[in-house]
Amino acid sequence: MNQPNTEKAFSKQWIVQFRVSGILFALDVKDTTEILHMAELLTPPGIPSFLNGFINIEGKAIPVVDFATLMGFPRQSVHRYTPLVIIGKEDAPCALIVEEVLNVERLDNKRLNALDDDSVFNQCVSMSGKNQNEEIFYLLKPERILLAQEKTRMAEFQALAQKRLNKLHKKDNIHAL
Repeated sequence: MNQPNTEKAFSKQWIVQFRVSGILFALDVKDTTEILHMAELLTPPGIPSFLNGFINIEGKAIPVVDFATLMGFPRQSVHRYTPLVIIGKEDAPCALIVEEVLNVERLDNKRLNALDDDSVFNQCVSMSGKNQNEEIFYLLKPERILLAQEKTRMAEFQALAQKRLNKLHKKDNIHAL
């Protein structure tokens, strides 16, 4: 009886690919929650330069991060159809502003090359690879996209934005009665 080759089954992963400042990046699909278009932003005064504001997703204030700024590229212009890639789990989601989302594809792990963490894109890239179109992309480590200080600042502003959303929600419920 033939047994399935489990090594082959685990040698592939699904990635979502997107461009930022003309460079192709990717995330493991398991690290993404959803992809959507820009929505109206809550923008508390004094937010850090890497943060565009917060979007309201089902009553939760989700930080919107300008990924280009984090990478040292010029700030990306934002419009109604600007794609957002939501990463992180329920406890700490965040939206990355990207130029365009290209596709989701299944990638053979043999097409990936490990990179020196200290030398590439602010240490948040773990590997490079070639997609099915033979384009080079950089695979991100989501937990490394923001520095600890940036995460702390973002969480402080997120708490303020959430408080504002909660107040608005209470007012809407009172008026609905």
